[in-house]
Amino acid sequence: MKFSCVIMILLCALTSCKKSSSSDDPTSLGVIQASLSKQFFQTSSAITVEVWYEEAAAPYTKKLVTDRDIWDILRQNLNAIMQYRAVPPSITVPSLISEMNLLSIATQDNWTSEQLQALAAQNKTGTPEAGTSMFYIYFLNGYFNKGAGSDKNVLGVSLGGTNIIAMFKPVIQSTATGVAEIVPKFVEQSTLVHEMGHALGFVNNGVPMVSNYQDQEHGAHSNNEDDVMYWLNEGASDLKNFVLKYVNAQSLVMWGPEVLADAKAISK
Repeated sequence: MKFSCVIMILLCALTSCKKSSSSDDPTSLGVIQASLSKQFFQTSSAITVEVWYEEAAAPYTKKLVTDRDIWDILRQNLNAIMQYRAVPPSITVPSLISEMNLLSIATQDNWTSEQLQALAAQNKTGTPEAGTSMFYIYFLNGYFNKGAGSDKNVLGVSLGGTNIIAMFKPVIQSTATGVAEIVPKFVEQSTLVHEMGHALGFVNNGVPMVSNYQDQEHGAHSNNEDDVMYWLNEGASDLKNFVLKYVNAQSLVMWGPEVLADAKAISK
């Protein structure tokens, strides 16, 4: 199963990277994303992740004191990518369902990029403090619609030029068949890291490249198969194989060295 990075408003999704812009001027969108990337890596004093979820699409979280904090995967990767700042921003990522927000919406089978933007506009907790960059993540009990109805291969999408990420729980849950219970949890977090990578500006999606490692055939993705930004690491079956090497690893940093080099260069 392949991923597709669909770009509608420079939208990154999962299945075979295509470009389809809802904007008449994709160049201006690139300028917006580049400006956001500079903000994230040069001026933001805090990076905060806010999570919203449908009750039937709740993210995997720690329930008992002895449980593993699965959201530490996203936290570790954000800290790793921001480590090169002279004064790294504070990173706030929730761990418990009580730290997240329940969506009060009617469940729908699929979501377009326009509907996701409307959802985000109506569901957020006020205006962030000066210097804080907010990212809004929405867990939905439905599928992504890139123009032809429900796409049941898409795990998550990042709306380019925005701070919005959507996660499609039925696709994430489909990776649980025949694997250890921990695997879909890692699939969910790996998808979050991947989509956060796009939102931050990788690969060549706002953050300039130090070396030429972009897999241009598949859009804003790395040609390094050991990097979470590799295009096949967006697909459900391929991502299961990718995450297995991290289940018992001490370091959960999934960025490739090329992505880290880009982060270091833009942070100066």
